Amino acid sequence: MMIWERAQTLSKDFRIFNLTEPAVLSTNPINRKWKKPPVGSIKINVDATISNGCRGVGAVARDHDGFVIGGYYNFKDKAMDITWAELDAFIEGLKLVERLKIDRLIVESDSAMLVNAVKKRRTDISILGKCVRKECDVFSNFESVQVNWINRNSNYAVDFLCNSAIRNKNDLYFDMEYPVDIHNIIIQDVINGG
Repeated sequence: MMIWERAQTLSKDFRIFNLTEPAVLSTNPINRKWKKPPVGSIKINVDATISNGCRGVGAVARDHDGFVIGGYYNFKDKAMDITWAELDAFIEGLKLVERLKIDRLIVESDSAMLVNAVKKRRTDISILGKCVRKECDVFSNFESVQVNWINRNSNYAVDFLCNSAIRNKNDLYFDMEYPVDIHNIIIQDVINGG
């Protein structure tokens, strides 16, 4: 098991630091806060958390003013690899934004593995690549789609949702009306991120 985990870590590191491709993780110092999308775009942040054999995923969709237009968290009492949990978060996030009827979409995740899989979906022959390619078929429903890697600090609100799913052991879907604890985290993100 230890050898398998080390091999998996090396594989992930290779995908992130492969010198034949542009770096996924920038070496330039960047602001580590959530940033508003351009006017006319909707940004959805997705994330997943694994804890004590449970999986929590979440997403928050926000407009160019930072206002929440939808979100969710989802709980499963099931142990799984974080890569597949991140894919679950991505899939649920795409379902959320499809219902919102928007034209321009920006998806952000702190999973370099997921972002790489989406960006290389046409050439990735792995099982993950095939699953990602299938889910990305919905991109044709949008005028434009960007999928970006962000630092974990820029995904704080969604990380909070993932942990809430595990802590509460339930699902929650919301629109502009959502619980106060989520509201406080979102406001903090917008104020700090601008």
